[in-house]
Amino acid sequence: HNITIYGSDYLKDSVDVANNIWDLASSASIANRGLICAGDSTDLNFVPSDAFDLVYTGYIDPLQDPLELNDDDETFYDRCDSKEE
Repeated sequence: HNITIYGSDYLKDSVDVANNIWDLASSASIANRGLICAGDSTDLNFVPSDAFDLVYTGYIDPLQDPLELNDDDETFYDRCDSKEE
């Protein structure tokens, strides 16, 4: 396989489920198992930008302005709300 699965989840129970799934022999036919651990993945600045080909999340709160591109104080939700009624 040329795919290796790595994972990080804030909830240890979710990490345990993922590790149990990837410990199954049938999972080996899909991909190699890398490290799956519990942790806070909101700040991954130590991970090289080309380290992943695909990143998946089930749910994450939108970051207001991670690149600080907006000069105003308008929030993400304000920008997304339709101005039309």
